Amino acid sequence: MRVFTVLTAAVVLVSPAFAVVRHRATLPPRPSPCANATIAPVTVSWFALADDTIYVADSNGGLLKVPKSGGTPMPIASNAGIQIGVVVVDAASIYFVTADNATTGSIYSLPRSGGTPKLLATNLPAPVDLRVDTTSIYWLNLGTVMGEDVAADGSVERMLKDGTGRQKLVGSLSAPGGLDIDATDVYFSETGFGIGSMAMGLRRISKSGGAVTKLVDDSAIFSIALSGSDVFYSGADTNGFSIARIAKAGGMPQQVLDGVLAITMVVRDSRIYSVGLDIDSFGLAVSSVTTSGTEHRVITTENLDSGAIALDDCAVYYAANSSLLRTPR
Repeated sequence: MRVFTVLTAAVVLVSPAFAVVRHRATLPPRPSPCANATIAPVTVSWFALADDTIYVADSNGGLLKVPKSGGTPMPIASNAGIQIGVVVVDAASIYFVTADNATTGSIYSLPRSGGTPKLLATNLPAPVDLRVDTTSIYWLNLGTVMGEDVAADGSVERMLKDGTGRQKLVGSLSAPGGLDIDATDVYFSETGFGIGSMAMGLRRISKSGGAVTKLVDDSAIFSIALSGSDVFYSGADTNGFSIARIAKAGGMPQQVLDGVLAITMVVRDSRIYSVGLDIDSFGLAVSSVTTSGTEHRVITTENLDSGAIALDDCAVYYAANSSLLRTPR
């Protein structure tokens, strides 16, 4: 659901102002001991890597697990939802979002060993992103879906991992698009697509609630990734698509890479790995770039099935052509 929402919004953004083809110097993937491999033949909605296991939501609403080295997927829950969106994993459990119907969704948990999913929250107005810390779950609600439109009533919420203590941290958001957390704060974005509000940008709020700090305005931001003292974000403005960075404390944003609208980003070893629209590749691509904006590498432009991406020490995991795949970083 999250990938569909982001891609639909991205198509709306592609106007003549954004359609200028940019030519960036790209490098071929560097040699790696991690060979290309098919982990499992499965049509993936979302997946998450934890230790040596990949937890997969398939297109039929089931949850599976498979060794990251490859093998036969093992079901751990069947018919978990009509459609499963974002999946996250902690030391003991899997947490995931389902689409109940065209307008609402739910959040469930499940032991990593498998079993019956536990309903934690339901009838949510289009939940689209999810994060967990040691005690709590944080998520974005896109807002009330009204046909092809969405109301500007999106929100950031949290609850304890057992489903109690639900709290709305901030509401009245205009189609929020990205979420990440650190030890103290929640970072989220607005895209400005909510009916009646063109608010867009990058925001921060304490995990306990309170005042919202605006870090970036006037950019429709779709994805966020935290690393150290920086926030990396990807969005679109009148200059086109880009990945940029800003200090968590605020200040002047710095462009990292232009011509890319990332729907998912992961920062590791001073590189940003992303799945997103790439102007130079004329479609979806998995790519990486250093956090300083050098050495942009297109990893693959295969027919991607999901916006999910995962990393270990030497490989990138992604879903394409009805398979879960691995390729060198």
